[in-house]
Amino acid sequence: MWNKAQEIRKKRYKENVLTIGGTREKFTRKYALSSLCECGFCGTKLTRRAHNQDTHSTKPVWKCRTATNKGKDLCPHSKALDEVIIENAFLEVYRLLSVNFDDVLDSVLATVEDALANEEDIVRLKKIEKSLSAWESKRKKLTDMLLDDTISKEAYDEKYNDFTDKINQSKNEKELLMLNLDSKKNIKIRMKDLRERLSEVDMLDEFDRVVFESIVEKVIVGETNEDGSIDPYKLTFVLKGNGYKAIPDAKERYISLCKKQIS
Repeated sequence: MWNKAQEIRKKRYKENVLTIGGTREKFTRKYALSSLCECGFCGTKLTRRAHNQDTHSTKPVWKCRTATNKGKDLCPHSKALDEVIIENAFLEVYRLLSVNFDDVLDSVLATVEDALANEEDIVRLKKIEKSLSAWESKRKKLTDMLLDDTISKEAYDEKYNDFTDKINQSKNEKELLMLNLDSKKNIKIRMKDLRERLSEVDMLDEFDRVVFESIVEKVIVGETNEDGSIDPYKLTFVLKGNGYKAIPDAKERYISLCKKQIS
């Protein structure tokens, strides 16, 4: 029975993305850009895919989830974008920010501190822990009832699975909330560490995930300009705290950079 409950838990874990505080998140972010890239045309998140670079290797690209899963005609302006182009555009943004980076860090730290001062997640966590304890107690009593022959095996199985589902749901919600709380604390620590690192290093020569995640809220890929022209490769980096930096036609800028390095 325990194995069956484990199977149910794993299935639900794969199928569900929990909603906490109005924000849909997965438990882990395998890649630096995961869940942070948003299509500027339809608003959905971008998905990471491997494209053939040549006969022997592949390269990671990011594509609009709508166009990929439902058809290009539903988001015709979106284009696949090499991961390295987004990373290079961030380096360009970083250089633009480096002139007044202390102000950027202060803004982000203030936002993080406000989030830490908000006890909504802590209150929610206590409620979930109380609910989890109650469901576990009910499941234990149910087992005692089966041993005492006060409940049929069929009724036991049905209620046991129901209680187990609720327990696993509560555990998953608790885990996500704890990750959210830890993430807020870690950002503050990383930002202080980042300030120290920046006092020693003026520029980034290569993409740094810690720096990226510390200052970028999301990346909007593609945009329809005011004159109606389409720029599928425009990258707008929305910064934590406030403000944003846009890199128009990031693909062409990256190609030009590569040509300069070769020549």
